[in-house]
Amino acid sequence: MAWSGLILDLGGGSLQLTRVRDGQILSAVSLPLGVVWTSARFLQHDPPPPSELVSLRREVDAQLTDVLTPAQEHEELIGLGGTARSLCRMNKAASSLRRRKRLSCQNKFFPLQRSVITTFLEQLGKIPADERVCPGFKAERADTMSPGW
Repeated sequence: MAWSGLILDLGGGSLQLTRVRDGQILSAVSLPLGVVWTSARFLQHDPPPPSELVSLRREVDAQLTDVLTPAQEHEELIGLGGTARSLCRMNKAASSLRRRKRLSCQNKFFPLQRSVITTFLEQLGKIPADERVCPGFKAERADTMSPGW
């Protein structure tokens, strides 16, 4: 069976979503949901209070509802962009892989469980950008990680 899933490319100004089923592109869409754009529009405080995150999530949900079909059980998500690479690096730094030969998140697929992403969100999302320190986390990503999650 050919690959099926969603390719998510999160940039500064936009979010591109490409749905693939059995190796065929079913749909592709670009939405104005990039991390820089959403930060400027929804996040006024650092760290953002729950009310700002709720507003951001409502906007994301509203835009995705019309364009994103529900995933089927066997489908996977592939994340591209700086947020995905940052999550990959942080997970690798926190795992036993740090003891092995370093692999590049930019050149290899590196699976992340939803629980890992949620843990990083909960830990770093409550800390002001200038205090976000975590193995594998690049300081220049600190101000855009909250909307990226």
